[in-house]
Amino acid sequence: MTTRKQRSRALAAKPAPAPKPAPEVQPFVPTEDTPRLHYRGDRTGVDPRRIYGPDAFGAFYRAGAAEYDLEADRSTIYFRPIAPPERVLA
Repeated sequence: MTTRKQRSRALAAKPAPAPKPAPEVQPFVPTEDTPRLHYRGDRTGVDPRRIYGPDAFGAFYRAGAAEYDLEADRSTIYFRPIAPPERVLA
């Protein structure tokens, strides 16, 4: 029969598991049907961690990309939908 001290020593002797490599993040490329909003002025400095929503269907979004049209003085922000677990981590 092992004692509590022996069990804790055995657990302490085990090496820690190697950290998992970070998942490769794919660059966000907006398409024709990507949700977007237009704003007056330069809004290209949007925070990619900010959560927008919910929309009429209860979905939440993050800014994926932004572009500025100098001639029209208008920014277009493209949004990517986020999964419910990702909302909690923000």
